[in-house]
Amino acid sequence: MAWLVLHFSLIALAYTSSIAASSVQLRILDLFRPYLAITHLDSDGTPLLFSDSSPSEKTHLISEATSKEPETEDDWLAIGQSESNGGLMGGIAGGDRQRRWQRFLATLAELGEKEQGAMAAWFIEPIAVARTDVQKFKITREPDLMTTVVDDNASPPYTVAIVRQDGQGPRLVQAAPKRLASPAIHIDNAGSP
Repeated sequence: MAWLVLHFSLIALAYTSSIAASSVQLRILDLFRPYLAITHLDSDGTPLLFSDSSPSEKTHLISEATSKEPETEDDWLAIGQSESNGGLMGGIAGGDRQRRWQRFLATLAELGEKEQGAMAAWFIEPIAVARTDVQKFKITREPDLMTTVVDDNASPPYTVAIVRQDGQGPRLVQAAPKRLASPAIHIDNAGSP
């Protein structure tokens, strides 16, 4: 009878962990991995993601630049990026910490898009105080299978420049987002097309 309860408990645990597994669930499933492999319930820790492709569900990346006017993508360094683990805090399918970090970056990007940069800057200011060599931060959305070419080439939802004055803490100033422009209309200095 106890084996039957254990069997059905493992089935329930395997199915519920395939959507949003906690670290405790992953440890229990790892302990019973040989049994779950025989019953074809071993998902190797790969979560299922039900998505409507909203901007908050995208993978976000925060980068810093040490020059005032970074010209190429090589001038930006991703915060949390490590060569040893190949990605942010253990990769895209990380645990609870990775999900919280992505939720935090999605919130900052959303605040930047809604022109509430002061609130986003309040969260980034401790990093700017600690890193005196950094001149700019930007949050970008990483392309995935559910984005289009237009989405992939969109400007970053939040870019902030750091203004440092002697004797005062850093001030964060949100960069104006790039607006769409039409090269078909030429306006001369007099203001007429």
